[in-house]
Amino acid sequence: MNRDVLSRRLLRGGYEVVTAADGPGALEILDSQPVDLVLLDVMMPGMTGIDVLERIRRKTPASILPVIMVTAMAEGDCLVKAMRMGANDYIGKPVDFAIALARIETRLALASASREQQRSSELYRLASTASDEGLWDWDMTNRTLYCSPRWKSLLGYTDNEFVCQPEEWSERIHPRDRARWRKEIEEHILGHTASLESEHRIRHKDGRYRWVECRGGASRDASGTAVRLAGHITDITTRKTVDPATRLPNRAWLE
Repeated sequence: MNRDVLSRRLLRGGYEVVTAADGPGALEILDSQPVDLVLLDVMMPGMTGIDVLERIRRKTPASILPVIMVTAMAEGDCLVKAMRMGANDYIGKPVDFAIALARIETRLALASASREQQRSSELYRLASTASDEGLWDWDMTNRTLYCSPRWKSLLGYTDNEFVCQPEEWSERIHPRDRARWRKEIEEHILGHTASLESEHRIRHKDGRYRWVECRGGASRDASGTAVRLAGHITDITTRKTVDPATRLPNRAWLE
């Protein structure tokens, strides 16, 4: 009766609803079609809601597939166990439909945002792997710097061989370019330039210097303060040191 009443209310609210009378039926549905959220009764015939939740969490994390437990107050101990096993929220019986709908909407919105963040992270990872450019991301609040594997390989290092730090990057820049590089960063952080654009020499693992082009931009908070700086570097050694007409080394190469 509870399942029937709740599903009809959700259907009237515009949701697509699929019901199952027991745990095995629910798991079969999850294996056969995409589902955005699960309402799971704690007490069911055969498999309990706790058993079903444990099987769900083996495959799908709470951030991707939210599970809301439906429980009576007398089942408090089971609810605590469910929350510790990865349930996202709960609805008490008898069901207050206004509260139930609010919690469902909230969990669907959070799961959607999490999936989008995961998609963006995967896209960023694939772009980083496939690109000839070395991606970097500087969190200025926490003073941490992320450099992609490609960024490190441009300097001759493997991903595990080099730990990126803002100071380390600055120290690797050629002494004659370092002051200009720091000024270019400062000018952009202060908002004096629309984007960060710099060409400078940076020391390779073999001890020699490579010319790189660095481009990036700042993310700012509500007050306009730069909190994050991200971009990419590209190896432009050939462009800077070889004459395009004769293909011979130029003065920069000799220097």
